[in-house]
Amino acid sequence: MTNSTIVLVICHLSFVTCHLSLVTCHLSLSLVIIMKHFLLIFLFYSAVNYGQDLKEAKDRLSSPPESTSGTKAYHSSSDESYQARPTWDDISFLPMLFDLTFVLGYNLLVESSYERYGRMQTAELNPYPYYKGKGDYTYEKQIMEDFTLFRAAVSNELSLGSHIFQNNLQGKIRMGSRFGATLSYRHFWEKQRGVPAEHLDFVSLTAQYYRIRTQRMSLSWGLGAGYIGNGINQFGFAMTQDAEVFVYRPFSLAYQLQYTAFTYSDIFSFAVGANYYRQQYQGGIKYQYNNLAGKSFSAMILCVGVTF
Repeated sequence: MTNSTIVLVICHLSFVTCHLSLVTCHLSLSLVIIMKHFLLIFLFYSAVNYGQDLKEAKDRLSSPPESTSGTKAYHSSSDESYQARPTWDDISFLPMLFDLTFVLGYNLLVESSYERYGRMQTAELNPYPYYKGKGDYTYEKQIMEDFTLFRAAVSNELSLGSHIFQNNLQGKIRMGSRFGATLSYRHFWEKQRGVPAEHLDFVSLTAQYYRIRTQRMSLSWGLGAGYIGNGINQFGFAMTQDAEVFVYRPFSLAYQLQYTAFTYSDIFSFAVGANYYRQQYQGGIKYQYNNLAGKSFSAMILCVGVTF
Protein backbone atom coordinates (compact mmCIF):
# COMPACT_ATOMS: atom_id res chain seq x y z
CA MET A 1 0.00 0.00 0.00
CA THR A 2 1.45 3.40 -1.00
CA ASN A 3 1.68 6.46 1.17
CA SER A 4 -1.00 8.30 -0.82
CA THR A 5 -3.43 5.44 -0.28
CA ILE A 6 -2.79 5.49 3.49
CA VAL A 7 -3.37 9.26 3.55
CA LEU A 8 -6.68 8.84 1.69
CA VAL A 9 -7.80 6.14 4.11
CA ILE A 10 -6.92 8.31 7.11
CA CYS A 11 -8.80 11.26 5.61
CA HIS A 12 -11.80 9.06 4.96
CA LEU A 13 -11.79 7.74 8.53
CA SER A 14 -11.51 11.28 9.88
CA PHE A 15 -14.53 12.32 7.81
CA VAL A 16 -16.52 9.34 9.10
CA THR A 17 -15.52 10.16 12.70
CA CYS A 18 -16.64 13.76 12.30
CA HIS A 19 -19.89 12.60 10.77
CA LEU A 20 -20.50 10.22 13.69
CA SER A 21 -19.72 13.02 16.14
CA LEU A 22 -22.32 15.23 14.47
CA VAL A 23 -24.86 12.41 14.60
CA THR A 24 -24.09 11.81 18.29
CA CYS A 25 -24.51 15.48 19.11
CA HIS A 26 -27.78 15.55 17.18
CA LEU A 27 -29.07 12.51 19.06
CA SER A 28 -28.01 13.98 22.41
CA LEU A 29 -29.78 17.24 21.60
CA SER A 30 -32.89 15.33 20.56
CA LEU A 31 -32.78 13.30 23.75
CA VAL A 32 -32.54 16.45 25.87
CA ILE A 33 -35.52 17.95 24.03
CA ILE A 34 -37.54 14.75 24.49
CA MET A 35 -36.72 14.61 28.22
CA LYS A 36 -37.65 18.27 28.58
CA HIS A 37 -41.04 17.70 26.95
CA PHE A 38 -41.57 14.55 29.02
CA LEU A 39 -40.86 16.48 32.23
CA LEU A 40 -43.28 19.23 31.24
CA ILE A 41 -45.97 16.65 30.42
CA PHE A 42 -45.35 14.87 33.74
CA LEU A 43 -45.66 18.11 35.71
CA PHE A 44 -48.79 19.06 33.82
CA TYR A 45 -50.29 15.63 34.41
CA SER A 46 -49.49 15.84 38.12
CA ALA A 47 -51.11 19.25 38.32
CA VAL A 48 -54.22 18.11 36.46
CA ASN A 49 -54.64 15.01 38.65
CA TYR A 50 -54.21 16.97 41.83
CA GLY A 51 -57.06 15.76 44.02
CA GLN A 52 -58.05 14.92 47.56
CA ASP A 53 -55.66 11.99 47.92
CA LEU A 54 -56.01 11.70 51.69
CA LYS A 55 -59.81 11.60 51.55
CA GLU A 56 -59.76 8.89 48.87
CA ALA A 57 -57.24 6.87 50.91
CA LYS A 58 -59.50 7.06 53.97
CA ASP A 59 -62.47 5.90 51.89
CA ARG A 60 -60.52 2.90 50.60
CA LEU A 61 -59.34 1.99 54.09
CA SER A 62 -62.85 2.18 55.58
CA SER A 63 -64.86 0.29 52.93
CA PRO A 64 -64.40 -2.86 50.85
CA PRO A 65 -63.46 -2.58 47.15
CA GLU A 66 -66.22 -2.46 44.58
CA SER A 67 -66.50 -4.35 41.31
CA THR A 68 -66.97 -2.69 37.95
CA SER A 69 -70.76 -3.03 38.29
CA GLY A 70 -70.71 -0.99 41.50
CA THR A 71 -71.42 -3.90 43.85
CA LYS A 72 -69.03 -5.29 46.45
CA ALA A 73 -66.66 -7.86 45.08
CA TYR A 74 -66.78 -11.33 46.60
CA HIS A 75 -64.90 -14.45 45.64
CA SER A 76 -66.83 -17.65 45.12
CA SER A 77 -65.33 -21.07 45.51
CA SER A 78 -67.26 -22.25 42.44
CA ASP A 79 -65.13 -19.98 40.26
CA GLU A 80 -61.92 -21.70 41.26
CA SER A 81 -60.43 -24.21 38.92
CA TYR A 82 -60.45 -27.89 39.82
CA GLN A 83 -57.43 -29.03 41.80
CA ALA A 84 -56.36 -32.64 41.97
CA ARG A 85 -56.05 -34.30 45.36
CA PRO A 86 -52.49 -34.74 46.63
CA THR A 87 -50.98 -38.18 46.29
CA TRP A 88 -49.20 -40.07 49.04
CA ASP A 89 -45.88 -39.07 47.49
CA ASP A 90 -46.82 -35.41 47.86
CA ILE A 91 -47.84 -35.90 51.50
CA SER A 92 -44.60 -37.70 52.38
CA PHE A 93 -42.66 -34.81 50.88
CA LEU A 94 -44.37 -32.23 53.11
CA PRO A 95 -42.28 -32.88 56.29
CA MET A 96 -39.06 -32.49 54.31
CA LEU A 97 -40.37 -29.27 52.77
CA PHE A 98 -41.38 -27.98 56.20
CA ASP A 99 -37.96 -28.78 57.67
CA LEU A 100 -36.20 -27.08 54.78
CA THR A 101 -38.39 -23.99 55.07
CA PHE A 102 -37.92 -23.78 58.84
CA VAL A 103 -34.14 -24.19 58.68
CA LEU A 104 -33.77 -21.70 55.84
CA GLY A 105 -36.04 -19.18 57.55
CA TYR A 106 -34.19 -19.51 60.87
CA ASN A 107 -30.81 -19.03 59.20
CA LEU A 108 -31.99 -15.97 57.29
CA LEU A 109 -34.03 -14.25 59.98
CA VAL A 110 -32.38 -15.26 63.27
CA GLU A 111 -28.91 -16.75 63.07
CA SER A 112 -26.91 -19.17 60.96
CA SER A 113 -24.72 -21.95 62.33
CA TYR A 114 -21.65 -20.11 61.05
CA GLU A 115 -22.52 -16.98 63.06
CA ARG A 116 -22.78 -18.81 66.39
CA TYR A 117 -19.03 -18.56 66.74
CA GLY A 118 -18.57 -15.19 65.03
CA ARG A 119 -18.04 -11.71 66.42
CA MET A 120 -21.75 -10.82 66.32
CA GLN A 121 -22.28 -13.38 69.07
CA THR A 122 -20.26 -11.23 71.48
CA ALA A 123 -21.32 -7.79 70.18
CA GLU A 124 -22.83 -5.44 72.77
CA LEU A 125 -24.86 -2.27 72.34
CA ASN A 126 -23.11 1.09 72.55
CA PRO A 127 -24.52 3.74 74.93
CA TYR A 128 -25.22 5.81 71.80
CA PRO A 129 -24.14 5.62 68.14
CA TYR A 130 -20.48 6.40 67.48
CA TYR A 131 -19.60 6.05 71.15
CA LYS A 132 -15.78 6.05 71.29
CA GLY A 133 -15.69 6.14 67.49
CA LYS A 134 -17.64 2.92 66.94
CA GLY A 135 -21.05 2.51 65.34
CA ASP A 136 -24.06 0.89 67.00
CA TYR A 137 -22.17 -2.03 68.57
CA THR A 138 -18.84 -2.70 70.24
CA TYR A 139 -16.70 -5.79 70.79
CA GLU A 140 -14.77 -4.27 73.70
CA LYS A 141 -16.25 -4.92 77.13
CA GLN A 142 -13.50 -4.23 79.65
CA ILE A 143 -15.70 -1.97 81.81
CA MET A 144 -19.46 -1.43 82.14
CA GLU A 145 -19.25 2.07 80.64
CA ASP A 146 -18.20 0.59 77.30
CA PHE A 147 -21.64 -0.90 76.60
CA THR A 148 -25.25 -0.86 77.81
CA LEU A 149 -28.04 -3.39 78.26
CA PHE A 150 -30.84 -0.84 77.80
CA ARG A 151 -31.13 2.16 75.51
CA ALA A 152 -33.97 4.48 74.52
CA ALA A 153 -34.30 7.03 71.73
CA VAL A 154 -36.93 9.61 70.79
CA SER A 155 -37.12 11.29 67.38
CA ASN A 156 -39.47 13.48 65.40
CA GLU A 157 -39.74 13.67 61.62
CA LEU A 158 -41.47 16.41 59.64
CA SER A 159 -42.15 16.24 55.92
CA LEU A 160 -43.03 19.23 53.78
CA GLY A 161 -44.73 17.79 50.70
CA SER A 162 -46.59 19.49 47.90
CA HIS A 163 -50.07 19.04 49.40
CA ILE A 164 -49.86 16.26 52.02
CA PHE A 165 -47.83 16.90 55.16
CA GLN A 166 -46.64 14.37 57.72
CA ASN A 167 -45.32 14.43 61.27
CA ASN A 168 -43.88 11.21 62.72
CA LEU A 169 -43.15 11.01 66.45
CA GLN A 170 -41.21 7.84 67.20
CA GLY A 171 -39.84 6.14 70.29
CA LYS A 172 -37.43 3.20 70.34
CA ILE A 173 -36.13 1.02 73.14
CA ARG A 174 -33.26 -1.45 72.86
CA MET A 175 -32.96 -4.39 75.25
CA GLY A 176 -29.60 -6.08 75.09
CA SER A 177 -27.93 -6.51 71.73
CA ARG A 178 -30.72 -8.35 69.88
CA PHE A 179 -34.16 -7.11 70.94
CA GLY A 180 -36.10 -3.89 70.89
CA ALA A 181 -39.47 -2.22 70.30
CA THR A 182 -40.63 0.74 68.21
CA LEU A 183 -43.69 2.92 68.84
CA SER A 184 -44.61 5.32 66.03
CA TYR A 185 -47.36 7.93 65.75
CA ARG A 186 -47.87 9.44 62.30
CA HIS A 187 -50.20 12.31 61.57
CA PHE A 188 -51.04 13.12 57.95
CA TRP A 189 -52.92 16.23 56.90
CA GLU A 190 -53.91 17.54 53.52
CA LYS A 191 -54.72 21.18 52.89
CA GLN A 192 -56.01 22.54 49.61
CA ARG A 193 -57.55 25.88 48.77
CA GLY A 194 -61.33 25.84 48.93
CA VAL A 195 -61.50 22.30 50.35
CA PRO A 196 -61.81 21.30 54.03
CA ALA A 197 -58.62 19.89 55.51
CA GLU A 198 -58.30 16.11 55.81
CA HIS A 199 -56.49 14.35 58.66
CA LEU A 200 -55.31 10.77 59.15
CA ASP A 201 -53.72 9.32 62.29
CA PHE A 202 -51.73 6.09 62.19
CA VAL A 203 -50.14 4.38 65.21
CA SER A 204 -47.93 1.27 65.10
CA LEU A 205 -46.15 -0.82 67.71
CA THR A 206 -43.65 -3.48 66.64
CA ALA A 207 -41.23 -5.82 68.40
CA GLN A 208 -37.79 -5.70 66.75
CA TYR A 209 -35.10 -8.33 66.32
CA TYR A 210 -31.65 -7.07 65.32
CA ARG A 211 -30.36 -9.57 62.81
CA ILE A 212 -27.03 -7.92 61.90
CA ARG A 213 -24.99 -6.51 64.77
CA THR A 214 -21.59 -5.11 63.80
CA GLN A 215 -19.66 -1.91 64.37
CA ARG A 216 -20.35 -0.86 60.79
CA MET A 217 -23.93 -2.01 60.28
CA SER A 218 -27.11 -2.89 62.13
CA LEU A 219 -30.21 -4.43 60.52
CA SER A 220 -33.49 -5.34 62.18
CA TRP A 221 -36.94 -6.63 61.30
CA GLY A 222 -40.11 -6.36 63.31
CA LEU A 223 -43.67 -7.63 63.67
CA GLY A 224 -46.54 -5.95 65.44
CA ALA A 225 -49.82 -4.11 65.07
CA GLY A 226 -51.04 -0.88 63.55
CA TYR A 227 -54.12 1.21 64.30
CA ILE A 228 -55.76 3.83 62.11
CA GLY A 229 -58.24 6.34 63.52
CA ASN A 230 -60.32 9.25 62.18
CA GLY A 231 -63.54 7.27 61.94
CA ILE A 232 -61.92 4.24 60.30
CA ASN A 233 -60.87 2.73 63.64
CA GLN A 234 -59.20 -0.45 62.44
CA PHE A 235 -56.34 -2.61 63.67
CA GLY A 236 -53.89 -4.13 61.21
CA PHE A 237 -50.84 -6.37 61.02
CA ALA A 238 -47.55 -4.44 60.75
CA MET A 239 -44.15 -5.53 59.42
CA THR A 240 -41.00 -3.43 59.44
CA GLN A 241 -37.40 -3.60 58.36
CA ASP A 242 -34.69 -1.00 58.82
CA ALA A 243 -30.93 -0.84 58.50
CA GLU A 244 -28.18 1.67 59.20
CA VAL A 245 -24.63 1.72 57.86
CA PHE A 246 -22.08 3.74 59.83
CA VAL A 247 -19.88 4.83 56.96
CA TYR A 248 -17.67 7.43 58.63
CA ARG A 249 -17.97 9.27 61.94
CA PRO A 250 -20.26 11.18 62.49
CA PHE A 251 -22.35 10.20 59.41
CA SER A 252 -24.47 7.17 58.61
CA LEU A 253 -26.79 5.98 55.84
CA ALA A 254 -30.13 4.40 56.71
CA TYR A 255 -33.37 3.09 55.25
CA GLN A 256 -36.74 2.05 56.71
CA LEU A 257 -39.56 -0.11 55.35
CA GLN A 258 -43.00 -0.54 56.87
CA TYR A 259 -46.06 -2.39 55.62
CA THR A 260 -49.39 -2.58 57.47
CA ALA A 261 -52.33 -4.63 56.21
CA PHE A 262 -55.83 -3.57 57.24
CA THR A 263 -59.23 -5.13 56.54
CA TYR A 264 -59.83 -3.54 53.15
CA SER A 265 -56.51 -2.00 52.14
CA ASP A 266 -52.94 -1.33 53.34
CA ILE A 267 -50.32 1.31 54.08
CA PHE A 268 -46.73 1.15 52.82
CA SER A 269 -43.81 3.50 53.39
CA PHE A 270 -40.15 3.53 52.37
CA ALA A 271 -37.51 6.03 53.46
CA VAL A 272 -33.79 6.39 52.73
CA GLY A 273 -31.42 9.10 53.88
CA ALA A 274 -28.40 10.21 55.92
CA ASN A 275 -27.92 10.91 59.64
CA TYR A 276 -25.52 13.11 61.56
CA TYR A 277 -24.55 12.25 65.18
CA ARG A 278 -23.08 14.43 67.87
CA GLN A 279 -22.85 12.46 71.11
CA GLN A 280 -26.44 11.58 72.13
CA TYR A 281 -28.03 13.92 69.58
CA GLN A 282 -29.04 13.12 66.02
CA GLY A 283 -30.12 15.05 62.94
CA GLY A 284 -30.91 13.81 59.48
CA ILE A 285 -32.55 14.26 56.13
CA LYS A 286 -34.25 11.58 54.08
CA TYR A 287 -36.52 10.92 51.14
CA GLN A 288 -39.76 9.11 51.94
CA TYR A 289 -42.33 7.42 49.71
CA ASN A 290 -45.81 6.70 51.08
CA ASN A 291 -48.64 4.65 49.63
CA LEU A 292 -51.91 5.07 51.55
CA ALA A 293 -54.45 2.61 50.16
CA GLY A 294 -53.20 3.13 46.60
CA LYS A 295 -52.75 6.92 46.87
CA SER A 296 -49.01 7.55 46.69
CA PHE A 297 -46.95 10.65 47.42
CA SER A 298 -43.37 11.42 48.41
CA ALA A 299 -41.50 14.19 50.19
CA MET A 300 -38.25 15.18 51.84
CA ILE A 301 -38.13 14.73 55.61
CA LEU A 302 -36.16 16.50 58.33
CA CYS A 303 -35.40 14.50 61.48
CA VAL A 304 -34.08 15.31 64.96
CA GLY A 305 -33.61 12.90 67.87
CA VAL A 306 -31.88 12.13 71.14
CA THR A 307 -30.63 8.89 72.73
CA PHE A 308 -30.85 8.15 76.46
